[in-house]
Amino acid sequence: MNLPTALIADDNAEWRSLIAEVLRSEYDVVCLVARGDEVITNAAAFKPDLVTLDVSMPGTSGIQLLPELRALLPDAMVVIVTTNSTDLYRQEAYRRGADGYVLKTDAWRDLVSSLQNGRRVAKSALIA
Repeated sequence: MNLPTALIADDNAEWRSLIAEVLRSEYDVVCLVARGDEVITNAAAFKPDLVTLDVSMPGTSGIQLLPELRALLPDAMVVIVTTNSTDLYRQEAYRRGADGYVLKTDAWRDLVSSLQNGRRVAKSALIA
């Protein structure tokens, strides 16, 4: 069975591993990156169905990456997975093209269950 593919971008190795573990039942995790400036190159190479982005990463922030990533992968689901619960960041992420915004503390509970409901999940379903 061919699973949809996922790219995980987070500067913290433990969080990359945890997010990958959460997704592995539903996604083939094809790439893990630690720097924001590695995302576009790897997204172009792997063309994942799902990209998770941290807000704060060296190189380029996840929010800064959204417009270019959205242009490169218009049909991919892009979800911010972060510890930052600030409404300003959440609103900016959606304005720039995020499909979801999940707090890391809620990822175990919210991420996979929300993604299982369809490729384009209602944004409210992903808001922690």
